[in-house]
Amino acid sequence: MTAVLPCPSFCAGHDDFDGADPDEPVLHAGPELSVTIAGSAASRSADVIVQLNALDQTGQDRKIYIELVVGRSFTEMSPAQADQVSRHLIAGAELLDTGAPTGAYPQRRAGDAGRISGPGTVRPRTHWTVAVDGPVTGAMVTVKLFVPQGLSSNGATLLLGITGRIAGLEMIKLTSTEARHIADRLSHCSAPDNHT
Repeated sequence: MTAVLPCPSFCAGHDDFDGADPDEPVLHAGPELSVTIAGSAASRSADVIVQLNALDQTGQDRKIYIELVVGRSFTEMSPAQADQVSRHLIAGAELLDTGAPTGAYPQRRAGDAGRISGPGTVRPRTHWTVAVDGPVTGAMVTVKLFVPQGLSSNGATLLLGITGRIAGLEMIKLTSTEARHIADRLSHCSAPDNHT
């Protein structure tokens, strides 16, 4: 039988636990913290959602995890993984804002010419990847900063991507403000004080 633990302070509701199977896990879902993304044509949803959850299962400690939803895809990550993603989003936002990316990026090498060429070609210049818990094997959250070749950082783009079951790698373009808002929500959910 699933141990009856008190709801965590963030619990805003439960799964459809009907009591038919006493060993059925109990999911405590926190509120959905959403960030509206302007001009997100790459996604069916105009929101990125961050949600803190807890799962109680028979014979196991309560599992605290953070769900990140981008478009039609979602990922589950530990608080430590969410904190890493948050830090990468902030770093990407700072690079996007300061204009530092142009000077910080390595110059094109001769070996790059065959792979990427032509005016307006976009190259990833800064790329962070965090392996996360699920829902699929090998799931990742990716933060990428792209700068169009031959342009200043004014043409830079910040992307957030997650591996999902339905859409493969779902990516969404972010402004620095949107990246900071998502990072803030991830940080809030990763804070140990919010897990009780």
